[in-house]
Amino acid sequence: MRPYILQRYLFIEIFKVTALNTFVLTSILLYGNLIKNDESIIQALSLSFSSFIELVLLLVPYSLSMGLPFGFALAVLFCFSRWSYNQEIQGLRSLGFSLQSWIPPVLILAIVFSGLCSFASLYWAPVNRAKFETRKNDIIWENLNKLIQRDGQIEFKVGSDPESNSLESFQSFSKEKLTSVSISVAEITEEKWKNLRILLFGEKNKVVSVVHAKYAEMEIDRSNSLRLNLELKEIDIEPGFVDATVANESDSFFYVSFDSWKSPIKIHLTDFGDSSNVTKMGIGRIIRILDNPKDQDQLKQAKLSLSKNIALGTSPFFLSLVLIPLGAKKGRKETILNFTVGIFVCLLYYGLGFLSANLLSAEHYDYLGWWFPNFICMGAGFFCIFTYEKCEI
Repeated sequence: MRPYILQRYLFIEIFKVTALNTFVLTSILLYGNLIKNDESIIQALSLSFSSFIELVLLLVPYSLSMGLPFGFALAVLFCFSRWSYNQEIQGLRSLGFSLQSWIPPVLILAIVFSGLCSFASLYWAPVNRAKFETRKNDIIWENLNKLIQRDGQIEFKVGSDPESNSLESFQSFSKEKLTSVSISVAEITEEKWKNLRILLFGEKNKVVSVVHAKYAEMEIDRSNSLRLNLELKEIDIEPGFVDATVANESDSFFYVSFDSWKSPIKIHLTDFGDSSNVTKMGIGRIIRILDNPKDQDQLKQAKLSLSKNIALGTSPFFLSLVLIPLGAKKGRKETILNFTVGIFVCLLYYGLGFLSANLLSAEHYDYLGWWFPNFICMGAGFFCIFTYEKCEI
């Protein structure tokens, strides 16, 4: 048998199994991410099917960045275990083909997949994750307008936004503690809400004051969260419903009119996430941070993110060095057993990385934490490959 025929066979078999494994693992990881963002996904689906598909596709790179390396690792172990159990490795060895002759096509695939994983981890996944957050908030805003047009009003709890007390500024118009604010809008344009009626609710869901505004100028703030800023214009305020049985002489009915509110009403819609979070930055922005960091904490986070993504991105190459001799030596007939061993090795790899990263978190070289599993795989793999005949795994 010519060597290139053998190597082409190995290349095609491992590639096919990797594609299948990656599809299954990526689908599972994608489902997990969709569950974490179920509210946004449901809102996107209610808005339009295209918005739903857009959000799903933006989460694919993040899932793929984890599904591809482990999918390849499982494929290597599965294929070599099957060839070992079917005596294919032993038969080819009798023809003069050593285990080392099986390795080149596997390592070529490992290098290619490591490059793809590194690109996904360093750029594709974080950039699309940031786009996902932006699009998610846009959908929330689009749904808010749609909700107002459908129901005619929206309601917010007073004090539900810990970073802003803007809704609580209505408290001066009520002796009772406000619990919620309801806003109804007669007409919506791109920049204005026209003919607003704002109901101020006290305890027991009682309307304590009513605010009328001819229009409100809108502004969407996407700094670290999605906020709706409303500048009320031409305002009239009147009392709400007063129970005559409990009213006393101190209760006064007031009507107030003025041109504009003293400051914009800021309504918190959802958290956007810290724009300086390096986990949502592509490699270009991270490199700029390394060249010109704003502070030491940001520099540390940038080093950790870059090192972790490169270490996990190159994991297909390092894991293959261990899994080739492991599958060739300990291959079993049962497919599920081979996959179980592969999953255990992948989880052990990730667990070692997580453990070493935490143990070194207080050291100045903490960015090397995620590289320890790669160093271990490289040392153990080369030893077992070059001592295959005597290797006891």
